[in-house]
Amino acid sequence: VIEGNPLLQEDYETVLNALLAKLGGFRYRPYRFETIGYPHLWPGDRITKIIDAENNEHTSIITNHLFKLNGNSILEARGETETVRGYATGAPFTPSQKRVLQAVAKVEAARQTSTLEQAVLRLNELMTNALGFYSTTVEMETGAKITYTHDQPSLEESMIIWTMTEQGFAWTDQGWQGGQPTWQYGVTADGSAIVKLLDAVGIRAEWIQVGSAGDYISGEIDDARDYTRNLLQSLADGTYEGGTFIDGKSIISPTVVGLQGTFAELMAGDPFGARLELGEAAGEPFLTFYDANEKRLSILKNKIEFHKDSSLAGYLEAVYTEAKDEYGAPFDNLNIAVNSRAFTLKGMLVLKTPDSNANQQVYFGQGYSLYCDNVGAGADNTRLWLHAPNNGEVVIGPRGGADYLHLLRLKSSTIRVEGNITAGLAGSYDLGTETSPFRFLYLSQQLRFRGSATAIDIFAHDTDHWLGFYDRAASAYRLRLFQDRCHVYNNLRYDGGLYQGGTRGIPAADIQSGAVTSEKIASGAVTSEKIASGAVTSAKIASGAVTSAKIASGAVTSAKTSGYTGMFLSNDGKLIAVSNGLITSAERIL
Repeated sequence: VIEGNPLLQEDYETVLNALLAKLGGFRYRPYRFETIGYPHLWPGDRITKIIDAENNEHTSIITNHLFKLNGNSILEARGETETVRGYATGAPFTPSQKRVLQAVAKVEAARQTSTLEQAVLRLNELMTNALGFYSTTVEMETGAKITYTHDQPSLEESMIIWTMTEQGFAWTDQGWQGGQPTWQYGVTADGSAIVKLLDAVGIRAEWIQVGSAGDYISGEIDDARDYTRNLLQSLADGTYEGGTFIDGKSIISPTVVGLQGTFAELMAGDPFGARLELGEAAGEPFLTFYDANEKRLSILKNKIEFHKDSSLAGYLEAVYTEAKDEYGAPFDNLNIAVNSRAFTLKGMLVLKTPDSNANQQVYFGQGYSLYCDNVGAGADNTRLWLHAPNNGEVVIGPRGGADYLHLLRLKSSTIRVEGNITAGLAGSYDLGTETSPFRFLYLSQQLRFRGSATAIDIFAHDTDHWLGFYDRAASAYRLRLFQDRCHVYNNLRYDGGLYQGGTRGIPAADIQSGAVTSEKIASGAVTSEKIASGAVTSAKIASGAVTSAKIASGAVTSAKTSGYTGMFLSNDGKLIAVSNGLITSAERIL
C-alpha cells in the first residue's frame, strides 16, 4: 500500500516496474561516519570503496549528509542489512494504533507504586471529594445504545469519560478529543483488563510477564521475589536492556506525565552527545544545549549565550543601556544589548514604522542617531535624518589616509548646503553634466573653490552677493563681480570694444580730466569709429597726449570737435578754413 506520496498518485504498476528495472538487485553497505566539515558530497553519490574493521572492501552510496555550521559533516548510508531484514517482524502500526500507543506510553512512563493502605486512602479521598457525574446516551441506527459518564455537563468539555458497550467498558482522563477519545483503561468481554496500577491483597496467576518482551515468572514465590530483586537492581545500576519504556539509563516516552518532586538538574538526549540540560547554578536557572558533547547555547536569567569551540562567542542580554535621545536624555526603558565580536544578520532588518516626526530608529552612541520620520519637504512627505551632536563630525569614505572613494553620488533635484563647502585635497567640483545639468545649489553663506595660488569665492548674504577671484599669494581679491557693479583691483585688459548699452565708446561723463595721456593711447588706437559724439574735448586731452602719429586718417571730423568756425589768412599766405575748431582746408593765395 502506498500512502502519502504526492509524486505517485496513479499508474502505480508502470512506475514501480520502471524503478525495479533500474534498482533491482542493487545492494549497498549501511554505514555512518564523521568527517571534516562540508565535503561536496550529496545524497545519491556513490562511494566506490569502504574498508571495514576486517579490511574488507565494500561499495555503498550516500543517503544522508548532515553538515553542522563550524563543525563536521556526518555521512550515512541508512538501511537494513540482509541479516536484520530476515528477522520476523510484525505488521506496521496504523496511524490510529500509533496514536493509541503514544497515549498509553504517556501513562506508563508515569507508573508509580504504593502500598495497599495508601491506595485505599487515595480512593476514599477521591470518592469523598467527588462532585457527581453527568450522563450522555447515544442511540445507534440499529437501536443499540452507547452510554457515556463524564465529569462536565458536555462531552466536549469533559476530561474524565467512562463508556459502556456490548464489548465491555472503558475510561480515559485525556478528554473527548473531538469525538475520537483514546480509551486508556478498560475491561473487555473476553476477560482482559487494562489498568495503570493494581493494588490487591493477593494475586493468583498461572504466570506473570514483566515488560512487553520480558521473561515469564512462574513457580514459587521465592522465584518471583528473586526475579523482582534482580530486575530492580538492574534498573538501579542502569544495566537493564530491552524494555519497552526503560532501556539502560533512559526513559523512553513521548511525554512524561505526573513527574513530581525537586530536581537539581534534568537532562534529555545523549548524555555524551547532543542533549539538553536544565537546572540551577548559584541560585539562577539555566537551560543549556549541547551538540556532540560541546556546549552551543545557554539560556540564563536575562541572557542568551552563544558558544563556539568551548568558549563564549557572544550573547544577547536584557540590560539598561546608556542610549540617549536627540536631546541628550537617557532612555529609561529596558533594552536588548548584543555583545559579540561580530554580529551577522542574514535577511532583512525591519525597524519600527514611522509614526511621528521624531521617530528614532537607531542610536549609535556619542549622541549620533538615525531617524525615519513621517514628514518631509518632498511629495512623499517622509524624511531620513542622521542626527549628530553640535560640533560633531560625519565622515563618508575609507579610514586609510591615502584611500579615497572613486565617486560619491547625490541623486537629488536640489542640494541644500547650510554652511561652508571646502576641499580637503587638490581637485575640482563637478556640479552636473552637459546632458544632466546641475539645477540648484542653495548656500547659506560661502562656497570656496581653492587652488594652490588662487581661489574663487561665491558669497551669499542677506544684503550683498558677489563672485570673487582671490590671489592667495597677495592675500587680496583681484576681481569681484556684484549684482550691480564690478570691482577691478589690478590692470583691466579687454580684447573687444567698450559699449554703453548699444553705443560703442566711452561717454564724456565717464572720462576724468587729464585721464587720457599720450602714454595711454596706443599707436593708431583712436579711430573715428572709437570716438563717441562729443566724447573728446580739449579739456579732456592732456598736453601732448594726442599727436598726428596717433590719429588715424579721417578719425577726427568737425562733428567730433568744438570751437571757431570761419576763414582766416595765415602769415605764409594761406587761406585756412575752420569748422568747430577743426581745420578743414588750407589753400595758398596767389
